Amino acid sequence: MKISENYKQFIDKSALIIVSAEKAANIYAVLSGEINLISEIKAPEVHYSDKEGRFGHELGGAPLSKLEEMEKRDFAVELEKYLETNWKSEYEEVFILTTKQDKTTILEAIPPQAKKVIVSDRFGNYTKANPFEILEILTHSV
Repeated sequence: MKISENYKQFIDKSALIIVSAEKAANIYAVLSGEINLISEIKAPEVHYSDKEGRFGHELGGAPLSKLEEMEKRDFAVELEKYLETNWKSEYEEVFILTTKQDKTTILEAIPPQAKKVIVSDRFGNYTKANPFEILEILTHSV
């Protein structure tokens, strides 16, 4: 999608925007005056046996928090793999929009060369925002 003149600061930039909440992330690339969704990453679906599940430890299943931690870890691994494989040195800046509780997970998944160019992080759940709403949010946070 072509970037509007309203967001001039992004027109001549090459940037990666990571929008994340819970166990999902949308990755956008800003290149050559355009912003495009390049990947949607979700935690792999956890399959439970008869003795596991989300019904709680007292009934013989794994505790909910332990299952959530497993899903969160699996998501972080998927995100890290994607970013390591697809990082481009042409990205001049990285922007992160995530929830406060997920910030550490996201930062740990980012490759070292990308961490050097993190410009901004903003807290909130913006995964349902369209690309122009994301640019609007970033315009007011930079």
